[in-house]
Amino acid sequence: MSAAPMSAAMVGRAAELGTLADALADGAAGEPRAVLVRGEAGIGKSRLVHEALARPAADDAPRVTAVSHCIDLGPVGAPLVPVRRLLRDLHAAVGDAAFRAAAGREVTLHALAALVPEIGDDAAAPPPVSGSDWLADAVERLVEGLTESTHVVLVVEDIHWADAATLALLRTLATTLRGSRLTVVMTFRTDDVDRGPALRETLAELQRSRAVTTVDMARLDRASIAAHARQILDRSPTEVEVDVLERRSEGVPFFVEELLGIPDGELPRTLREVVLAGVERLGPEAQEVVRVAAVGGARLDHASLAGAWHGTAAALATGLRAAHDGHVLTAEAEGYVFRHALIREAVYERLLPHEREETHRRFAETMQARVERGDVAAAAPAAAHWLAARDVPRSFDATVDALAHARASLPVETAARLGERLIELWPQVPDAAARAGTDEAALRLQVAKGYHSAHRLRACLAVTAAALAAAPRDDADTRVPLLLVELSAASETELRGDAAVRIDEIDRLLAGRDDASTAAWRAQARGWRSVVSRGAHRSDALDEAVALAASTGDDAVLAEVLVWRARNSWAIGAVAASIADLDRVLELCPEPTDTRLFAVNNLVCDLLQAGRYDDAIALGMAAVEQTADAGRERAGAHILSNTAEAFISAGRVEDGLAAARRAVRLARGDSIQVVLNAVQIEGLGLIWADRREDYEALLAREPAVVEHAELDLQWTGVWNMMRVDAAVAAARDARAAEGQRILATALPLLDPLEREAAEDAPGDLDVLMASGAALVEAAREAGVEPRPELAARLRRLASMLDSEEAYLPVTTLITAHLAEPADRVRRWNDAYEASAAGLAPRRYAHLARLRLGEALVDAGRRDEAIAHVRGVAGEAPSDGVDLVARWARELLARLGHGDRSSRPDAGLTAREAQVLALVAEGLTNVQIGERLFISRKTASVHVSAILAKIGAANRTEAAAYFAALPARHDEGALPR
Repeated sequence: MSAAPMSAAMVGRAAELGTLADALADGAAGEPRAVLVRGEAGIGKSRLVHEALARPAADDAPRVTAVSHCIDLGPVGAPLVPVRRLLRDLHAAVGDAAFRAAAGREVTLHALAALVPEIGDDAAAPPPVSGSDWLADAVERLVEGLTESTHVVLVVEDIHWADAATLALLRTLATTLRGSRLTVVMTFRTDDVDRGPALRETLAELQRSRAVTTVDMARLDRASIAAHARQILDRSPTEVEVDVLERRSEGVPFFVEELLGIPDGELPRTLREVVLAGVERLGPEAQEVVRVAAVGGARLDHASLAGAWHGTAAALATGLRAAHDGHVLTAEAEGYVFRHALIREAVYERLLPHEREETHRRFAETMQARVERGDVAAAAPAAAHWLAARDVPRSFDATVDALAHARASLPVETAARLGERLIELWPQVPDAAARAGTDEAALRLQVAKGYHSAHRLRACLAVTAAALAAAPRDDADTRVPLLLVELSAASETELRGDAAVRIDEIDRLLAGRDDASTAAWRAQARGWRSVVSRGAHRSDALDEAVALAASTGDDAVLAEVLVWRARNSWAIGAVAASIADLDRVLELCPEPTDTRLFAVNNLVCDLLQAGRYDDAIALGMAAVEQTADAGRERAGAHILSNTAEAFISAGRVEDGLAAARRAVRLARGDSIQVVLNAVQIEGLGLIWADRREDYEALLAREPAVVEHAELDLQWTGVWNMMRVDAAVAAARDARAAEGQRILATALPLLDPLEREAAEDAPGDLDVLMASGAALVEAAREAGVEPRPELAARLRRLASMLDSEEAYLPVTTLITAHLAEPADRVRRWNDAYEASAAGLAPRRYAHLARLRLGEALVDAGRRDEAIAHVRGVAGEAPSDGVDLVARWARELLARLGHGDRSSRPDAGLTAREAQVLALVAEGLTNVQIGERLFISRKTASVHVSAILAKIGAANRTEAAAYFAALPARHDEGALPR
């Protein structure tokens, strides 16, 4: 059965190719997609991807493809090598001008130049020296820019060998998909999933994400094996030959090809011998070249191979040519790659221990020479080769160099993992502290802080636990900084309940000490003490913490503690005090540090509560722009999500929805709090814009958010508020029996109001209180009687906010919802006046005015009622409160004062009205889909329905129809 081990086309993979083809077509059409191709070694993952890419695009759309491969260099590896290759491919494909235009900001180009120096600009501002996300932001911004006009396909193969930094970036790229025309394809071996926690976490997140499609590569059946053999042999195999192929290959295509390449009568006994058969047919020089190359990795450049080669240059050239012609090695632009990784692994495993060590040493010396010539990126692979050569001290030294490079130019997670490798090697190096330039305890703290900054909280907690276990029990200088990092990391996990134990230990360690460091630590501990305290004790602890922090003269410590005190002031309803503390923080921290960003985020919320929406928007968007200019756009995601609420509260709903969606894209896979917050804000905007179908589709896309909402009382409050609003709206539109069912099902959403903790933080639950009062009122009127104590609880919580002017719109709204019928006109008038002053969300103002109109109708004051209801019907749509506007029109119709001319597009749904406006702008279906975050197919369906409803023959007539309508929303200026 001897034949060259090549096949003209894949067989038995129609479904898998179809999935990839669909992903490519969707990406080209403006619907970004990510695909994870998984299967065992030799199953044909790479072949599948390459064949899918080789097929012509369905619509001949321009496509830019960048392909990269990960290399096995141990648990740390050479950081971001696959990303370097992607960037070089993209730069070469689009050209320097287009590449720079897509990057946009100089700081983005400078960040990218840290990986690919040839694209750099010496005049560019350097990226920030702290934070983990500047590089991911830079790559995402580049991809986002390129995909505005071109379909970009990013292929990363063998991610089971990827270093931690590459895995982190892939997680972000694949789950956020920040790009209009983007397809991301990744491959990995299912038999290599246990290579480390970073890989396991990445695969779990990718496979859990709804944004990622998984393609499973199964073994070939008998018919497919026969078809595969037929293409290679150029004839039909006999039944006996198929029997042999099926039995010996076990359905793995690579083994089928190798078996067919073995001469008759030489069939090996094991699969490993099958893999090695092609190598053994080479001459001695070629076999030696292959053995050296196997130590270098599945892919290696010519200079590295030549540096490790121990023979003559002529012998290397001869051996390479023979290995290439024998289908063992394949030539690439920069070097060589094994035709299949299984060949390399079989050759490597066959080497004797001394052969491996000696060859690794030659590779290490080659890499070390590069480091000494200034190529610091070679330090990490040098360290890996020194370790494989069993030279631990030199591996340690190279890791120190790699760590210094990572701290200067790479994400902090990469530096943290390299630091962790140093810790592992530390006991084996007698003079480790002198070589590293630091002691082990300080290194452990640096690693823990690095993981914390990278938001790798589990890894951070593992490092702090090990460091605390190794530190003497009474060593305050070592233990206290570790405990403070541990407190911060644990606060975002299920371990947050152990905070008191850690704080008690800090107090014990600091007892009797009186120095500058102690004062700062004690202030931070007092701040954390507030997390586990309640009521006045919490406020007292924070006042002590602020006084201690001020006494240290350390502005950073004082700012951190002021943020905590401001957060507590917000929770208890003291908005003015919170604003004062946060204004002080901004004075102390003029640069975009984490503390300043945290303060800005909270200040946006305070300004929201105070009804200062324009101020909140200006502050929030300026901070978002500042983080983007600094190359840390993701760090501004939380601010952007809260600014989205300011947009919606101010009546700029489209701007709010766009900001919320972008916040989700930025935070996906990183911050569950931001994702939950932004999804809730988008849902709220959709409910009050009368877009119930879009709201329900949003919840269907975000099932995990429901679970996360229970992790924090404030999160639960805002999430349940949204669901209560949706229930009350749905019940109002439903038939009586269905409305009763909806309301009865919604009542348990108010359970958080009855928790003991609610009285400690009524400001965290104000929005749920307002919506809860509406639910109680609706349930009573529908004949679903809530528990009597629920209304009393709402009144009590509202009374705790009475002293703060910022909460007046909320408290008057609660009082009005719970008022007796005879008192409703007065109470709804109070609520309307409090909301109409401009200090409340526009939905509250329009709702209060409508409810005042309804109360006036019940009181027999029809003329006054109609004036108010007409005002709502005419004004609410311009604030994006279409739900209340519809209720107002329906009430006018019942009163005999309906006016269809006030809404000539009354036959269109809210979504169709949006699509009509975009058709009038001249947008295509693809562009409409991008703007509204729907598929091009859905946009096409909406356009067809609109044309039918308004009687237009084409898009031009539809645009003319829209031009004749009265002015509606100003969609605002937020870029989308």
